[in-house]
Amino acid sequence: MDKPVIFVNILAWNGERWLKGCLDSVFASEGADFKVLVVDNGSSDRSAEIVEKDYPQALLVRNAANLGFAEGNNVGIRYALDRGADQVVLLNQDVTVDRQWLSQLLSAAETEREFQIFAPLQYDYEGRELDRLFLRGMLDMSPEFAEDYKKGEGFRKIYPLPTALGAAVLIKKEVFLKAGGFDPFYFVYHEETDLFQRCAYHGFRIALAPGSRINHWHGSLHPEEMALRSRYLTYRNKLVLMLKDPRISVFSGLLACFSWSWQFAAENAGPARGFLRIALVAWLQLLVLFYLPLIAYKRFREKRGACYL
Repeated sequence: MDKPVIFVNILAWNGERWLKGCLDSVFASEGADFKVLVVDNGSSDRSAEIVEKDYPQALLVRNAANLGFAEGNNVGIRYALDRGADQVVLLNQDVTVDRQWLSQLLSAAETEREFQIFAPLQYDYEGRELDRLFLRGMLDMSPEFAEDYKKGEGFRKIYPLPTALGAAVLIKKEVFLKAGGFDPFYFVYHEETDLFQRCAYHGFRIALAPGSRINHWHGSLHPEEMALRSRYLTYRNKLVLMLKDPRISVFSGLLACFSWSWQFAAENAGPARGFLRIALVAWLQLLVLFYLPLIAYKRFREKRGACYL
């Protein structure tokens, strides 16, 4: 039987600070045959030049502008699938990887056939301890992981998950062909959760493979000059995410949006609690109403199958 074609896709945006560490560690990976694709997402720094000059063994695609994390990754996914990829690993630019990270992911994908999406353990960038955001998410999502972590006696071979926590994820080709790619509407924030909601709707399953390990810096996509826009996209996309979940009705999504809006307003209203809380809730609900027709169309389209690729 032919070996599966593996693509490791790295989306780069103004990432010259991290790219060398990322690519050096990826090319030092052992026990797996793979191709590396770097998609430069309209960088204004030397990201593309670094790849072109120092890593001729890497494939390079240049986007003319920053298409966002969602569509930027879609460009790479299309490229890989068009060239026969059986499995695509999406890797953040601010990550370094263990030498066995990929072989462990591929081993899990080969032996744990009931799962189609696999994520590694995430450590901090120095590799000293589990990344705090990753750990918090895992403790919330997986009672089995929480139990094993508290015992401190090692991890199991696999942990089923409701979603994956970004930075690095292996996805089999059949997932893209059925569930599609990232929704470009998100641009950035919550786009991966949206994809994994659709994956669950179409019957695909996600797992953590603790034998695989990466180190994650965080923050490479969040420059200070984008702080205001980042906050807007975070809030807007959170509402859209709840409304778009194909596993629940639109009515249930609206109730979830309203409940989250009140909770958000209560936590962020500050001293002027009464008026500001009402104003925040009103603004969030207006966003919901504004995007509702588009979301209804997207729900219909996404339930029918592959889209965005």
